[in-house]
Amino acid sequence: MTEDTETNGNPSIGFEQAKAILKVAYLLAATDGEICEREKAQFRELMKHLFEKRYAAIEVMTYLEDVSEEANKLIDLRSFYSKEDEIVQAFVSKASGPLSRIVTDPYVIRCAFAIWISICCADNDYSKIERMAVKEMQRLVNRKRSHNLSFVLGMPSANPVFDNIVNINRMLSGGLSKGKASKSHEITDRFLSDVEKRVKKIGELHMKMESATEADMKQNYKDMYDFELETLKEFLEVK
Repeated sequence: MTEDTETNGNPSIGFEQAKAILKVAYLLAATDGEICEREKAQFRELMKHLFEKRYAAIEVMTYLEDVSEEANKLIDLRSFYSKEDEIVQAFVSKASGPLSRIVTDPYVIRCAFAIWISICCADNDYSKIERMAVKEMQRLVNRKRSHNLSFVLGMPSANPVFDNIVNINRMLSGGLSKGKASKSHEITDRFLSDVEKRVKKIGELHMKMESATEADMKQNYKDMYDFELETLKEFLEVK
């Protein structure tokens, strides 16, 4: 699989995009000072789903070493900075690189936010600082996409740094009509709220499915779980 090859589990997310999404997810989990076992378990499942056969490849192991090191550095910074907005600023400085590799793809960025929120909710404690970090990511994504749209539509960009991450082909394939900027691809507060509700519901059904002792009840929860998961996938599709 080359870096541009799409994964079977999700045909719209390529290997390099998956690496970027997961790095941000692990950094996000570290913002509250600890990555618990449930968050690590969720991260492993996401890795297996997105990386598939490459999950145990040497290149992925090397990638994980880097991700783990950066997350530990973020955790260590809490010894020096007690204010949450300072830690969020440090998180953003580390996450902005991976973010720039996925921001121009509307579907991938929507999937990314669903993955990031699922990591936050894995320990049943979507903390204040995690919410702050997600909101900052929302602001950055919308700002970067806005600058990219201006570039595509022939208007001068207010910040030339953002011009370097413009991918016109992806923007066009994402549904932009010539000469017209669509607002439908913004990450809105309502989108984040809907994703959180859906992710939490899926998590609750999964726990009930795992804890059910009767076969019929377990299957019932599994059917509901599969339905909600499929509904979430449809919800994330760019309209």
